[in-house]
Amino acid sequence: MSTPPGWFPNPQNSDEEVYWDGDKWTGDARPVYGVVPQERSEVSGDEAPAETEDAPSEVADPAEGVEASGVTDVPEGTARKKRSVLWMSLAVVVALLVAGGVTAAVVANNVHMQEVAQEKAAAKKKADDRAAAAAEAARAAKVAAAAKQAADDAKRAQRVQTITTVEAAIKKMAEDDIAKGLLTGPVLGVSCNPVSGSADDLTDTTTTFDCFVGNKDNGDGTQSGYFFNATINWTSGEYTYGLGKSGG
Repeated sequence: MSTPPGWFPNPQNSDEEVYWDGDKWTGDARPVYGVVPQERSEVSGDEAPAETEDAPSEVADPAEGVEASGVTDVPEGTARKKRSVLWMSLAVVVALLVAGGVTAAVVANNVHMQEVAQEKAAAKKKADDRAAAAAEAARAAKVAAAAKQAADDAKRAQRVQTITTVEAAIKKMAEDDIAKGLLTGPVLGVSCNPVSGSADDLTDTTTTFDCFVGNKDNGDGTQSGYFFNATINWTSGEYTYGLGKSGG
């Protein structure tokens, strides 16, 4: 009984099958997942397996049958399918490489953006720190200037108070001289004005004054009287005074 036509495994290549037309091997081959080719080519007589009435027994041993067939060529349709599969595989690989490259580019861009953001944040912090330091320095300078101004004002007030004390001392001396008959009274007022140095300039350590003691109102806004002199040492707070104008 003849073996019916059909596809049988190729023992020389487990990935394909060869075709038996019921009488002989046609030489057609296909992948195990392929379809029957539309056109079949016949193998030459010396390459095809020997015809026999007992075809089933020959086909029963696929290895023997295929070896006998001498099938070595792959049909053009099958080759095209293999090439298509190869190109599809290559396309997938290329797509994966492109996707990987895009992913790497995105990651690199994200890293770059993070670095830029960090640099901007660091620059802003540095600028803020400088501004804060400058503001603190300005505040400290302002506080120091205010403190110095307050100290200078206190020193000037102390100098004014010292001048007032000197004027009171000169008035007392003039009244004593009037009481002794050395001067003519009464004492209308005493005013000391610097002639050497300055009471307001805190860098001056010594100031000399001419002090006028009025004893007569002239009626025209002026007075007549006597001159005394005084010298004040601002560092020690000591002073001297006497009758007559200062030599300075």
